[in-house]
Amino acid sequence: MKFVVENGILLKFIEEESSDPVIIPDDVIKIEKNAFEGCRRIQTVVLPQTVKAIGEGAFYNCSSLKSVNIPQDVSIIEDYTFCGCSSLEYISLPDGIIELGHMAFRWCSSLHSVKLPKGLTRLGGCVFEFCESVSAVDIPIGVKSIPRGAFRGCTMLSRVGFSEGLSELCEYSFYDCVSLKRIDFPKSLKSIGCHAFAGCSFLREIMLPNGLEQLDTGCFAVCECLEKVFVPESVEIVGESIFNGCRRLKGICVGKYDIAAENADLENINMCDLCMLAIKGDYNVQLDFLTTFALARLFYSQSPRIEEERFIKENAVRFIEYYIRGNDYYTVKELLDSGLISAENIDALIEMAIENTQAGDSVEIQLLIIDYKHKNFPGEAWSEGGI
Repeated sequence: MKFVVENGILLKFIEEESSDPVIIPDDVIKIEKNAFEGCRRIQTVVLPQTVKAIGEGAFYNCSSLKSVNIPQDVSIIEDYTFCGCSSLEYISLPDGIIELGHMAFRWCSSLHSVKLPKGLTRLGGCVFEFCESVSAVDIPIGVKSIPRGAFRGCTMLSRVGFSEGLSELCEYSFYDCVSLKRIDFPKSLKSIGCHAFAGCSFLREIMLPNGLEQLDTGCFAVCECLEKVFVPESVEIVGESIFNGCRRLKGICVGKYDIAAENADLENINMCDLCMLAIKGDYNVQLDFLTTFALARLFYSQSPRIEEERFIKENAVRFIEYYIRGNDYYTVKELLDSGLISAENIDALIEMAIENTQAGDSVEIQLLIIDYKHKNFPGEAWSEGGI
């Protein structure tokens, strides 16, 4: 074995024909960047406890490496350190590790056991991507975000334990984790990124925590066994197609509303269809216009803006009537301001507002609609029941 060492830094390992264990000299305090890169014969590396740092890509593409120890004083596993170590089966990470770098263990396809250290605070992007043999992982309490592609393609991953304090699951973080059947989300979670759980084909039920604010595009797409989803009312931002390809989806519960479609394909139902079904009472509850649209945004629509516009135009009078009856001045004003009410419908709305006023409601909505007619249809005759 030949080591190139200067001032305690192992700069380069010169590989030989032998596959004997590689024992690093005791005077080494640092493994330099790419020191073992591409050494395809080595199977075991023994690092002395004097080592305090391991450089970026130090063991990159050591495809036969099965075992390596991490000394107690190492605090960061740098980017690409063990990337491509496809024979690595197990690694023990000391509790002093605070960061795992970008792609640090990517393509470690034989790695079956991962115990993340208690002191860990940061995971790099794609850190365990395509680690196909990992079956379980527990995320320590100090980790606040699971980055892009962190566990993408971990096809044997069947259990993930999240700690309270985690607030963000980034795009593609668990993409194609086909063995995941259940996820217990922490109450601290605020956002789930684009395609975060797409392709998790064995997920059957999802209960999202109260306090969640954002569901990004396609975050649960192609979860083919998914049957039921519970979404909290706290969700404010919803991307497109989040359930696209969920062929077995039977229902969705949003807050207190339980939407179960007996004769509809929730995978491909579009915004307008869902709104119309809800208004007609074809679901097991009737929803108001705004709540229905909030629900509808969860579902696939090939042209949502065009569909929304068409649907609102066709049903604008019905929506305003609903809010006149509910004495909701601001929503009536918002719908009037949309410019979708025609001259031929305005008198019917005035008459309904007058009836509500006579029944004891405030006169404000009646005056609002009359004022709207005066400004927008000045040449129209007044309704007989109008003022």
